[in-house]
Amino acid sequence: MAPGARRWVRSALLALFAVAVLAATAAVWAIGPLRAAGGPMELLAFGPDNRFGSDVQLVADSASPALRFPLIFGIRNGGARSASVDTVHVSIPGRYRLLDEAGRPIAFLRDDGGPLVRYSFAGDGEPIEPGALPSVVPGADRLFIEPTFAGLSCSTTADGVPVLVPAQPWSPDQLATIDVFYSLDARGARRRTGTLRLTFDRTLIAQRAAPASLNAGPVTMVQDTAVLDTVANAGRAEVLCGEPGAGELLVATAWKTSGDGTVIVLSVRDTPRLRLFDLDADGMIEGEAADADRDGRFESIRSVRYAIPPYLLPWAPPAPPAPPRADTLPPDTARADSTRTTPSPRDTVRVDTVSADTVGGR
Repeated sequence: MAPGARRWVRSALLALFAVAVLAATAAVWAIGPLRAAGGPMELLAFGPDNRFGSDVQLVADSASPALRFPLIFGIRNGGARSASVDTVHVSIPGRYRLLDEAGRPIAFLRDDGGPLVRYSFAGDGEPIEPGALPSVVPGADRLFIEPTFAGLSCSTTADGVPVLVPAQPWSPDQLATIDVFYSLDARGARRRTGTLRLTFDRTLIAQRAAPASLNAGPVTMVQDTAVLDTVANAGRAEVLCGEPGAGELLVATAWKTSGDGTVIVLSVRDTPRLRLFDLDADGMIEGEAADADRDGRFESIRSVRYAIPPYLLPWAPPAPPAPPRADTLPPDTARADSTRTTPSPRDTVRVDTVSADTVGGR
């Protein structure tokens, strides 16, 4: 064989050997121990049949006077190798919110100004084996999901003051089913995304989605000089106020009075703009005071009458009074104390607000 031919054969063999090495390396990377962890992962919800699934009908919590549904998230590894998840992100429609096991609202973020709100949960970094039972997401093992579309809807005036008005009727069929969008940040692997479907009792949703009655008197201008008795901070809740995709994020801060009444302060961009008063502790707002010009004084007041929207409270609202029945405890003593928040004396402060006799405009 001529020298040139031998050199050509040697070059061809070297090229084939390089191709074989590259192919073997790719195969090891794909199926061998050098591959980064992270197979097809999916987020599931725990259903009343004691099984995880991607299409689950939840059952309302019978122990709570508010309409809320227990929710547990789990991750299933459908791949061929073990994987671990660093962060779980779930996005749900803004007309629902997630609560922790104590019934406190969980902080959320807006999803690009759209109709969804996003919650994030940190993973524990433990490997999830393929084919094993779903692994419960830390911090998402005892959640509640609660509708926030009570009979009163929140909007804002031209001056930026929040206002509660009877909500527009929703179709129960639209409200009774939602899609949860999720993404899983797996260590050493690309992000996994997907959806799961949650369904709620249509009858219960229809009852809560019905417009509520709201009676309001004329607006009266007063001097904001009166001070309530000592009150204690009882928590806060974040609220989306306005139409989906164009709403304003509000903070509702609740205060308890010495007479067990409630004052709710609605803040827009960290500025208090509206105060709601339930001074007789009957679960009904009887007065509002607004700061229309953002000068820190609440001169615009009016008498109103409507039930406190549950989404404004950082705790479960009190159960509605029940008619007395024979051989039962009175409703006030039968109601569990765990549905209420008792402020600590150490948190006692004073707030400048409108007194009870001026709230009604008298």
